[in-house]
Amino acid sequence: MEGKRKILIIANPTAGSGKGESRARKLHSEISSLGGDVELFLTSKQNDAREKAALEKERFDAIVVVGGDGTIREVVTALLGSETPMGVFPVGTANMMAREFHLPFRESKAARVIMDGFQIKVDIGRANGEIFSLVSGVGFDGSVVHEISRLRGKGTLPGMHAYVLPVLKAFLKGDIHCLNVWIDGRFVAEKANLVIVTNAKNYAGLFEIGSFANPSDGFFDICVFTESIRLGFFKYVILAFLRRLPAASGVKYFRGRTIEVSTSGGESVPYQLDGDPGGITPVVFEMLHEGINLLVPREL
Repeated sequence: MEGKRKILIIANPTAGSGKGESRARKLHSEISSLGGDVELFLTSKQNDAREKAALEKERFDAIVVVGGDGTIREVVTALLGSETPMGVFPVGTANMMAREFHLPFRESKAARVIMDGFQIKVDIGRANGEIFSLVSGVGFDGSVVHEISRLRGKGTLPGMHAYVLPVLKAFLKGDIHCLNVWIDGRFVAEKANLVIVTNAKNYAGLFEIGSFANPSDGFFDICVFTESIRLGFFKYVILAFLRRLPAASGVKYFRGRTIEVSTSGGESVPYQLDGDPGGITPVVFEMLHEGINLLVPREL
């Protein structure tokens, strides 16, 4: 490519416990030192990142997100189907995409990946019309994420501490035993407690759920939990740490392109998208094969 590589940084200044802006400016400096022509845009409200990326995607050689999984999801929505690649510098809480693709957490290393320009095509999911990058969950973790969002709206429980009380609340609430699941038109489970639809091995930056997932193969990996989450909670957590969850009793593991989840008895069950609140059941998940281009290290 002739001339300087034009990079737009879209940063959430409140990410990383308020360090998003300072880290974005440091990344700006690192990219500039490598010869990049860089612009920085700071978000101030929801959907700023999506709107800016949609407006500017044809003018830049890459759009880089400095923020958490929510900001990344906004930019993914804007870049869907575009040739303009997305870079990610993680400063959020879970940082699922960064962990999945071994993206650097230091500005100097991230700048080199961005300026190198090596990219891969990555699959994207859609749930009832909303985009998600890596993972969605219906049931237990959907309830947890919706409760986290409610508490954060009150200005409480920042960072990873936000998960403690919502997890406890969902745990004490008990099992739902009401999720019915179809995969590519085939009925596979009834009265399940939790359904995880993933495009990644990594879950919440801590566990491995989709042990066989490949983010570029055109298929979701689906874990359906048919037994009690309350009784099996610690077993499932330990097996996820040990990368053995798909083989656990009470877990059914599938692959597919279209997943439908509804409920028995007309209950409304929440789902989450990349750690942000989604909607409520019924929900249809669709695979968007090779939806975006992602800047990654060559040694990935």
